[in-house]
Amino acid sequence: MNVFETKIICKTFQGLEQVLADELTALNAKNVEIIKRAVVCDYDKELLYRCNLELRTCLKVLVPLFEFESNSPEDLYGFAILGCGVDRIIGICAGRGDFLTQ
Repeated sequence: MNVFETKIICKTFQGLEQVLADELTALNAKNVEIIKRAVVCDYDKELLYRCNLELRTCLKVLVPLFEFESNSPEDLYGFAILGCGVDRIIGICAGRGDFLTQ
């Protein structure tokens, strides 16, 4: 099974990672792991909806769709447009904290 089908990333402010991890644990999230300004955990559809409704310290819930390496902006947009079969890009999270939109 692909790791991107089972993990979500819950972003938060610096210093609130443990509070968010405790909130996720209270929602019965499994394999909760604290990272810099975020918490990663396993999810199912019910947990995903509950996270969006009930988490107080979570800024946004990210569900990774796929991962690939890019050496240039052309590679990045070329893969996103041609590789995914989409004709319009809403946003791309490029690394830790970088967010590009089109």
